[in-house]
Amino acid sequence: CNIPEVEDWQAGYIVEPEPDAVVKGMAMMFDDPEHARAMGDRGRLLVREKFTWKRIARRMCDVYADMQDTNKRPRAA
Repeated sequence: CNIPEVEDWQAGYIVEPEPDAVVKGMAMMFDDPEHARAMGDRGRLLVREKFTWKRIARRMCDVYADMQDTNKRPRAA
């Protein structure tokens, strides 16, 4: 996962994108369902607060505005 908020909010485990690491992370959740449930609750809260459609749309507008500004600048030869 490349979302630093997940770690900051303790909303999940950050693992390498390798099968063994994913299996280990999943096993840790299955071994402690209360902790997994708490992480899920924090994850839902994180998404509600940080990843609303309004914020996503605003960020996309910012990205497009930055791209437009970049294209207006003279390019180096």
